[in-house]
Amino acid sequence: MRSQPQHEKKYRRDIDALRAIAVLSVVIYHFSKDWLPGGFVGVDVFFVISGFLISGILIPAIAEQRFSFSDFYLRRIRRIIPATLFCVGVTVAVCSAFYTPTDGLLVAKSGLAALFSVSNLYFLQGIRTDYFAPTSDTLPLLHTWSLGVEEQFYLIWPLLIFVLAKMKRLGWLWLCTILLALWSFALSEYYLKLNPSFSYYMLPARAGELLVGTLAYLLSTQLKKVPLVIYHLASVFGLGLIAYASITFDKSMNFPGWSALIPTFGAALFILAGTHEKNRINAGLAIQPVVFVGLISFSLYLWHWPVLAFMRYAYAEMNPQLAVISLLLIVMLTLFSYYAVEKPFRNPTQLNKSYWLIAMVFTAVIALSVWVIQQQGTLQVQGTQQFSEKMQQLAPNLLPANAYTFNCQMAVFDEQVFEQTHCKIGKSTPPNFLVIGDSNAAHYVGYLKKIVETWGGSFQNYTHSACAPFAENVIGTYAAANQVTSCQSYNRKIRAVAAQYKTLFIGGSWNNYLTLAGEQQFRQDLENMLRDFSQSGQQVILASKVPVFPTYDLQCQEKSIRMPFIQCGKREGYPFKAEQKANQILVELASHYPNVQVLSLRERICSNGFCSPYLHNKPLYFDANHLSMEGSILIAEADLRDHRVPAYLLQALVHP
Repeated sequence: MRSQPQHEKKYRRDIDALRAIAVLSVVIYHFSKDWLPGGFVGVDVFFVISGFLISGILIPAIAEQRFSFSDFYLRRIRRIIPATLFCVGVTVAVCSAFYTPTDGLLVAKSGLAALFSVSNLYFLQGIRTDYFAPTSDTLPLLHTWSLGVEEQFYLIWPLLIFVLAKMKRLGWLWLCTILLALWSFALSEYYLKLNPSFSYYMLPARAGELLVGTLAYLLSTQLKKVPLVIYHLASVFGLGLIAYASITFDKSMNFPGWSALIPTFGAALFILAGTHEKNRINAGLAIQPVVFVGLISFSLYLWHWPVLAFMRYAYAEMNPQLAVISLLLIVMLTLFSYYAVEKPFRNPTQLNKSYWLIAMVFTAVIALSVWVIQQQGTLQVQGTQQFSEKMQQLAPNLLPANAYTFNCQMAVFDEQVFEQTHCKIGKSTPPNFLVIGDSNAAHYVGYLKKIVETWGGSFQNYTHSACAPFAENVIGTYAAANQVTSCQSYNRKIRAVAAQYKTLFIGGSWNNYLTLAGEQQFRQDLENMLRDFSQSGQQVILASKVPVFPTYDLQCQEKSIRMPFIQCGKREGYPFKAEQKANQILVELASHYPNVQVLSLRERICSNGFCSPYLHNKPLYFDANHLSMEGSILIAEADLRDHRVPAYLLQALVHP
C-alpha cells in the first residue's frame, strides 16, 4: 500500500522552497557571474517544477474526463499574464524614455514578443542574441524567453495527452514522455555546435526538462512502499546535484544539452522525495522565509532582470552602490507586483471582471509597444527635440575610420584601390609618405590628415583590415583562414608600391599579433620587416597600439544625454599601469635602427596616471581597440595646439 502522494494535496511547501532555491540561484548569478557561476541552472529547475505541476493538473483531469481547455488556459492567463503585463508595460515605458532610440526600439519589439509568448523566437531570429554574450546583460526583457518556452509547452502538451486519452491510449504516456524527453535532450546536444542559441531558447531543445517534471509526476503515482531513508537520500542527492551544477557549471561550457540532465534530475529527485509526507529534509527546507521567497518567485524573476539590465545599460559595471540600489528596487517592485498584481488576479472575487481588466491592460501595453515602435524607439516627451539636436552634433564622433572615403581601408584586397585619387590626402605632389598596415594604421589617418591640413604636405594611404604587415610567407600565422589569400595579395602589392616612398608609416594590431604568434615569432617577423625596409634606406614610423578599453561603450555619450549621473570618462577609464608588451617590443626593436621611430599617442590618452577614451568629454574611440576618425583628429588638434607633434613626423609629412 502506498502513502498518499502530496501531489494530490492542494499545496506543497517544499516545492515553493525549491522555487526559492531556483530563483535565488538565477538572481545571484545575474548580480555577478563570479558569485554563482552556474546559477543559470535555476531556470532548468523551474522547468522541472512546471512540468511536474502542470502534468499533475492535466493527467488526472483528462483521465477522469473532467478537463476543460478553456478553464485550463484561463487559469494560466490569471497566473501568468497580469504580472507579465505589469513588468513589460513598465519596462517598455521606462526604456523608451531613457534608452537611446535604437535600443528603445529593440525593447518595444521584445515587449510585443513577450506579450505573445514568443520571446524565445524573437531573441533567436530577431537579433540573434547569445544569452551568455556581454551585450545580453543590457536587454531588459531577455529573461522572458523562458516564459515563452513554458507557455508554448502549455499549448502543446495538453493536446497530446488529450489525443492519447481520446484514442484510449493514455497508457502510452509513459513511453511518449520518455521518448520525447530523450529526443529533446539529444536535439539540444546536437545543436550546441550548429546553433547554440537554438539549444538555449527553443522549446524542442528545452521540452525535455519540462518532461522530466512530467516523469517525476508519473513516477510519484506509482510509488509503492519505499523506506523513508530512500526518500531522505533522494532529497539530499537531488539538492546535491542542483548545488553541484550551480557551483561548477559556467557560461563557458556547452549548455544545455545532456549537461542539463544534472540539475533537472536533481530537481525531479527532490520533488519525488517530497511525496512522502514524513520527509524531514523537504519539510526542514520549507521554513516560512524560504517558502515566502518561493511564493513571490515569479514576480522576483520578472523584475530582477529589467532592473539589473537597466543599471548595466546606464552605468556599465555593477559596483557595490549600484548593487544595493538595484536590490532595493527589485525588492520593492517584486513585492508590489506580488501583492498588488499577481495575488489579486490569481484568486479574483469576480472572474469576469478580472478577465476584462486583463484584456484591457493587455491591449494598452500592446498599444504602448506599437506606438514606441512607430516613434522609432522613443516616447515624444519633453526634451526629445534637444536630444535629437545633441545627437546630430555627436554623430560624427561615433563613426569608425572606414566610414570616410579618404581612408582607403580594404576589407578584401582590391588592386583598383591603388589607382584611386582620393587615397592621397594633402596638396603636395607627389607624396613621399605612405600609410600601410591594418585597421590600427587606418585610424591614424585622421591624425595625419589634420597635420597636413594645418602645416601642408601630403600622404598616401592603403590599408587592409586584419592583415599583419609582415612578409607574405608568414601571413598564415596572423590572418584568419578566409583572409590569408587576400592578405598575401595585399602585402605583395604593398611592398612593390612602398619602394616609391621615402617614409613608411606602419600600424598594426601588435598585441593581437603577439598573442597569435607568441613572443619569439612575433619579434622575429617584426624585425625581419624592419630590416627589409631599413636596408632600402627608407624612414619607417611604427604606430604603436593605442590603449585598449575593454568596457568601452560607444553609446555612453548618447546615453548620458538622457540619463542622469553618467560620467563616461570615469566609467570606462582605468589607472595606467604599464605600456602594452607589444609596444615595448616595438620600441626595443626600433632602437636597433637609426631610421626607425615609434609614434605613440598614449600620453594624450593617458594623462596624470589615468587612461580615458574621452578627451574634453568627447569620445576618441569607435570601439575598445580603435580610435574613431573624429577622435583621431581631436588628438591631432590637441597635439598641434600644445606643440607635441614629434619633429620627425612633421619633417616626414611637411618637408619630405
